[in-house]
Amino acid sequence: MTIKDFYMGKLLGDIIGSKHNQHCLMAIIGRTGSGKSSAAIQIAHETAKYMATLNSHKAEYYFNIDHVAIIIEDEITRVMKHTKKHGIYILDDIGVGYNSRLWQSKANIIMNDIIQTFRTQNNLMILTVPDPTFIDKVPRSSLRYQINMKDANFDMGYSLGAMQELKRDYKSGKNIYPYPTSEGCKYVRVKFERPPSFLADEYEIRRETIQAKMQADNIEKLEKLFAEQKENDIPKLSKKDKILEINRDVQAGIYPDLKAGLKSNKLSNDLAYARNIVSMHG
Repeated sequence: MTIKDFYMGKLLGDIIGSKHNQHCLMAIIGRTGSGKSSAAIQIAHETAKYMATLNSHKAEYYFNIDHVAIIIEDEITRVMKHTKKHGIYILDDIGVGYNSRLWQSKANIIMNDIIQTFRTQNNLMILTVPDPTFIDKVPRSSLRYQINMKDANFDMGYSLGAMQELKRDYKSGKNIYPYPTSEGCKYVRVKFERPPSFLADEYEIRRETIQAKMQADNIEKLEKLFAEQKENDIPKLSKKDKILEINRDVQAGIYPDLKAGLKSNKLSNDLAYARNIVSMHG
């Protein structure tokens, strides 16, 4: 592998592997099908390989497919419960399970606490989202790098993204977004090749399973909603109308032991009496 191919893994590995207690939060942004998940896995894989050259652990210690949380909150909780020092983690398509419009929910408050404290373990955390507003304001303000996916050339085996560092100019009070540089070279595009099959294939299997479960759960919720709507659409009869309806049923011979002609001047008593008789003989 050439130094050029290894560049991003080294850049990020030098940050979290530093003796200066550093961590890194990165967001990869792109529409569905833009290759952001594949890019995240490739970045994590390359960084883990570089970390293995600095320490005694194998690359799998720093990153493996179990370090990827896909979409739902249960997955996020599973991954975040088992973080370790210098670990590399991906929260994939968290716009579904972690939406800024619901930032006040208990789940997001807990998530914000985790984002603020994971730095003590010198982790690399990669978030993939379709839009930056899908990330709550706390982690969004803590981002170190942001990658916007540009071109998905899957037939040629790679995708392209524009990577920028997020910095604060405290004099002007504005955020600035410079491209990363190395040895006098500015990197305005990053090339992402497909991750190795043992990671990419397992990721696809897990994502398909989670999406199928989400679809089944959503259908169940819709069916329940439609049933409740249908029930609410049924017109409610007044007590008088209910008594008239029972009288018509009696006259039609449906309840032969019940005499017709229930009075409506004492509706509550008559209706209670009618209900008792109907329940006994209906």
